[in-house]
Amino acid sequence: MNSNDKPLFKIRKDPKKNKTEVLNDCYDLFHDHIPYIISEENSFYNIGLKWPDFLEWFVDPNTFTVAKDLYSLAPSQIASFQKIYSIKGVEIVLSMFHSRAILTPALVWQKQGIKIDQVVHVDDHSDLMSMALYFSNKDNCYRTSLYKDKITIDNIASLYSAIEQGIINKGNFLSTYSILEPENDIIYVNEKLAEQEYALIPQKGEIKLGSSVIEIFSLLYEKNQKDSSTKIQIRPKIPVDLEGNNIWLDIDFDAFCNRYNGDSDKSEIVITNAEIERTNERINDFLNQFERIKWLSKIKAISLAVSPGFFPSDYWGNVVPKLFNFIVDKINSTK
Repeated sequence: MNSNDKPLFKIRKDPKKNKTEVLNDCYDLFHDHIPYIISEENSFYNIGLKWPDFLEWFVDPNTFTVAKDLYSLAPSQIASFQKIYSIKGVEIVLSMFHSRAILTPALVWQKQGIKIDQVVHVDDHSDLMSMALYFSNKDNCYRTSLYKDKITIDNIASLYSAIEQGIINKGNFLSTYSILEPENDIIYVNEKLAEQEYALIPQKGEIKLGSSVIEIFSLLYEKNQKDSSTKIQIRPKIPVDLEGNNIWLDIDFDAFCNRYNGDSDKSEIVITNAEIERTNERINDFLNQFERIKWLSKIKAISLAVSPGFFPSDYWGNVVPKLFNFIVDKINSTK
């Protein structure tokens, strides 16, 4: 145990589970972090979380080399990497981990006093997993289930804290945003999926960590729920027209190539000519679609996630600046 380690939360022991099983429960909740037991008491484990800093977690064997060469990042700095830009009224966040995308609409509110009203999510995943939140009737707000902290989009510090504490992660940042800002419709763009539309219905639930019961929220996909305040439209291509006035464009680079999908069993897969060709096709197709959109002037927020362990580092040096510069050029030409 490091003398600087401070327990983030306690888990009540379950006599039917050993330490490894308890930590496995935690892994199911904290997708961006490594949970570990700092110490134990008679009835509790004191749990800490740390950002991943070992290569096996990132799956891609070249992650550390490329992160150092391109961004001067040490392994321990990869997870927290972010760059924030403000270009002609558009707030942009470029990050490694997708969890930090949720900072983008918060920056728009903080700097401009504008609320996002529509999200365009380009990704190989929906990022609508459950989150450890509960609604406090006493305070009329959402709080984190493990830490009891209030969390709102208009308080960016609360979002930073929730990211560091593992509450907001790469798998649930968009569902967390949807819970906090239910008036926003989501356009989920994935070329592999057929066109569909659903209502997103919040549902309270609970999970067990050890024998401790943790409150969570999930989003259920429902058809024909006209009274739902949040809807998700699944589209294989970017819509040409959108109704929103203040749009958040969110892009995960794994939409163009998801060689690893966070799966350590895929770590030995290597780049091929066929993969390069298909990746370039997807990128060029995206750029062509983007050229035709009529809502460019309505974009107020853009988030770009490199997603190590999903999007191969072979492409970082070319694809990331290519897409970033293309989008910035478009913003500069129309705003």
